[in-house]
Amino acid sequence: MIAFAVGFPVLKTFRGERSFYLEDLYITPGFRGQGFGFEMLRAVAKLAKEENCVRMDWQALDWNVKAIDFYEKIGAETDSGNVDFRLIEEKFDKLAS
Repeated sequence: MIAFAVGFPVLKTFRGERSFYLEDLYITPGFRGQGFGFEMLRAVAKLAKEENCVRMDWQALDWNVKAIDFYEKIGAETDSGNVDFRLIEEKFDKLAS
């Protein structure tokens, strides 16, 4: 395996538009820096357009500088309007009970 991508279309109700959320993009370490990431993103973007999505969204870990640099190089922007939240462990269990 060289690479894989996992994602799905979503409806942004507050924006009234369809977008594509890229959950994961993985390139096997020995194949990084050879254009596979760009080609995978291009393929995902084409799929998203076929699904009538007007944008793509994804996240990157703040310590993954190489990925962030790559995304910025292709023109991706950070979305300062969103804040990520999560519920874990006891707090998740409490809400689910």
